[in-house]
Amino acid sequence: MVMRSRRLEDLFGARLDAVSYQDVETLVGNPEAAEAEDLDYKRAHYGSDDKGKEELAKDVAALANHRGGVLVIGMAETKGVPSRVFDVDLMNSFTPTASRRRA
Repeated sequence: MVMRSRRLEDLFGARLDAVSYQDVETLVGNPEAAEAEDLDYKRAHYGSDDKGKEELAKDVAALANHRGGVLVIGMAETKGVPSRVFDVDLMNSFTPTASRRRA
């Protein structure tokens, strides 16, 4: 099931399951796109060490335990307002661990 949020879909200009890189770029400098209970920005990917995994779990749990939301990885923010998009390699070190478990 895809999360639906009229506010976030209006902000991104698309359904949340169809948001594109260009949709994310349009948030830069938009004060209405400031971090909120349902929207969080992280400039870089979480680390693959235990601390990084714990931080990711905390952020996801915080969104899930409230009303849901979107975590945008690869977005810098200034005072909560998105300020710059960064390319982020979503292929991370979690994948090899998963592959080893299947072997």
